[in-house]
Amino acid sequence: MLGTEGQFKVALLVTLLVMTGTSRADSPQWTDDLRVCFPDALLLEPPQSQRPQRPQSTGVARITSSDIDFAAVDIAVPAENRQASFNEAVIAPLRGFAPQAHRPSCSACPSWQRLPDGILYPSYIAGEKEPRMGIAVLGEKDRGTVLEESIGGRLGLLRYGSCGPINPQGWQWDLESAALLRQDIDNELDVEAVDFRVGSVITYRQGATAYKAGYYHLSSHVGDEYLVRNIGFQRLNYVRDSAIVGVYHNVTVDIAVYGEVAYAFRTDGGAEPLELQFGSEYSSPDAAGPGGAPFAAVNFHLREEFNFGGGFNMLAGWEWIGPRTGNRFRIGGQFYTGKEIQWSFFDEDITVAGAGIWYDF
Repeated sequence: MLGTEGQFKVALLVTLLVMTGTSRADSPQWTDDLRVCFPDALLLEPPQSQRPQRPQSTGVARITSSDIDFAAVDIAVPAENRQASFNEAVIAPLRGFAPQAHRPSCSACPSWQRLPDGILYPSYIAGEKEPRMGIAVLGEKDRGTVLEESIGGRLGLLRYGSCGPINPQGWQWDLESAALLRQDIDNELDVEAVDFRVGSVITYRQGATAYKAGYYHLSSHVGDEYLVRNIGFQRLNYVRDSAIVGVYHNVTVDIAVYGEVAYAFRTDGGAEPLELQFGSEYSSPDAAGPGGAPFAAVNFHLREEFNFGGGFNMLAGWEWIGPRTGNRFRIGGQFYTGKEIQWSFFDEDITVAGAGIWYDF
């Protein structure tokens, strides 16, 4: 039997473990950086055979598995792996034979990661020039039905921060690219135009707020079939090479607002330097469940060449979020009005509505 001092030590250890499990379960999503990590000294203690021998003291009790009520401790791992993880992370170190290769994961502990999972600064749901995978069928009364498509995405190259794709914290370097094209359904799916975008950004997230700064290039190209059907059309070499800064803030766990400013240091085809984008979006964490959840978003995209007029885009529908990847799949309706979505026709006005599917990763 343990003495009073030994019983106190065991009770304190169990209390700390229970508090650690509770803080993981109940803390808000954007407070990962405040979660408790097990000390390395506890989890990486060398085997008994490699430790220097100490004189036995009658005042120190030896802890064995029978002294601890393991059922009272909740380890935040899947149920099927709970016993194995508990044995590795808690029982083995206490018995003095934790394997040296074992490195328990802790999403709150910052580290360098190559090709990390997830991104810190999300793509705007209603941003019509964001790099993603998607297709929408949109119709306008005077010009017919078109497919607006995007083929691309964003990926992280390097991160210093927390691990994993769900609400990551820290610094990250991202690359992005996309082909944003239009096909004419009424004319054998001819390609009318394509905007190509490529860029790189440094992003930072702490708590509920994320920031980005970087560069993007966009150039617009008219499709061959469109030129054949429209003899005499004067193609514009619309180009933007822009430095960009932005901020994204979760007002609540469901609602976010954002804004960004881009300044094009090289332009062509009628583009002028300043570009503004801002909006708001609703996206529920319940979308990580099997049934998904509703989403809604609005985006304003304003440019200097139109005296800071531009376009308004609205999306609403249903989405699913990968509980392990953070990737987002959406299906819903879209309404856009303002200057052309395809910037090869940038000085024309358009109003379209329809439905689509979109995938962000």
